[in-house]
Amino acid sequence: MLLAPTSKPGRQYCSEPQRRRRQFNHLFPTDPTNRQTPRFPRVPSDISLSHIAISQPRNLATSQPRNLPSNLPLPRRALMPTSTLRFSPRFLPSFAPSSSLRAAKRYSKSPIISPARMSSTGTAALARNAKAERIRNPALFICDIQEKFRPVIYEFPKLITTTTKLLKAAKPLNIPIYITTQNRARLGATVSEFNPYLDPATNPNVRADLDKTLFSMVTPELKACLPTTTTAAADGGQPVPLDAIIVGIESHICVTQTTLDLLALGHRVYVVADGVSSVNPEERVVALARLRDAGAIVTTSESLLFEIMGDAKHAVFRQISGLVKESGEETKKALGVFCGSKI
Repeated sequence: MLLAPTSKPGRQYCSEPQRRRRQFNHLFPTDPTNRQTPRFPRVPSDISLSHIAISQPRNLATSQPRNLPSNLPLPRRALMPTSTLRFSPRFLPSFAPSSSLRAAKRYSKSPIISPARMSSTGTAALARNAKAERIRNPALFICDIQEKFRPVIYEFPKLITTTTKLLKAAKPLNIPIYITTQNRARLGATVSEFNPYLDPATNPNVRADLDKTLFSMVTPELKACLPTTTTAAADGGQPVPLDAIIVGIESHICVTQTTLDLLALGHRVYVVADGVSSVNPEERVVALARLRDAGAIVTTSESLLFEIMGDAKHAVFRQISGLVKESGEETKKALGVFCGSKI
C-alpha cells in the first residue's frame, strides 16, 4: 500500500513534474488570449545586463589627434585620422537585443574626417622639402669641432678624418661651407687639421666662420647667410631647399638643435653618421634615432659624395673617386666605430 507523501506545515506539496512546469511558465509566460509562447524568454530579475549598456556612446566617438612633423611627406589620405575610437556593433555580445544594435549604428562615427585647412605660410616649401629628392643644393655645416674637445669626444680622430674628406671634396664640387665654434675664447679654435681648407683666400666656398653661444648653429648671423627656400626663379618659382650636410659635435646637443632648426626653416638635412660624435657614444644612437624621426636623413660620407655627383660622367668624378680610394682605410675604421652598432 502506497502512502501519499506528506507536505511540510505551511507549504503546499509540489511534485517534480509540477515544479518543472511552474519553472517553465515563469520563464516562458503564455498569453491567455492566443496561447502562444513569446519569441524571447523573460530575463530573470537576478541577472544584470548593465555591463553591456553604454550611457553616452556618442562621447566615445572622438577622433584621436596625430602629431606629425610638418616636413614629412604626407599624402592627402594620410592626413585623415584613422585611429578613431568607435562604438561598433561587433563589440557587443551576441545575446544583446536588436535595439542595442540599432543604437550602435546610430551612434557610430565614421573615422574619415576632413583634414584641417593647412596654413598657407611655408606650406609649399615644406611639401616640396618632404619629397624624397636627390641632393641638388648641398652645403656643408661643420659644428664646433674644437681643440678643447679633442681629449673628451668619443673617437675624435676619426671624426676629423671624415670631416677632412668632406672638406677636400667641397672645393671641386663647389659646396658652400658654414662653420661655427662654441665660445671660442674658452673652448679654443677649430682644430688645426682644417686650416688648409678654411682659408677664404684659397677656398671661396667658405661662406661663414662664426663664434656663438647658442647650441644651434642657426644663429641670426648664420641665418642671414643662408639662402631662402622661396627665391628660386631658375626653378620656375618653386622653392629650392638647402641640402644641409652636418658633421660635428655633440650629436645630442648642438648637432640635434642645428638639425631641428634647419628642418623648421624648410631645408633638408643629411646627418653624416660617420661624422658626428659625443662624449658618451650611447648618446649618438639616441640622437640619430630622434633626428631620423624628425625628418632628417642619416647617411654616410661616401654615400653623400657619390649622390652629389650622380653620374660617372661628372666633371670631377675621377678626382672624387680618387679621394674616396685614398681615404678608404680611414673611412672603413670610422664606419666600424661609429656605425658598427645600431644607429
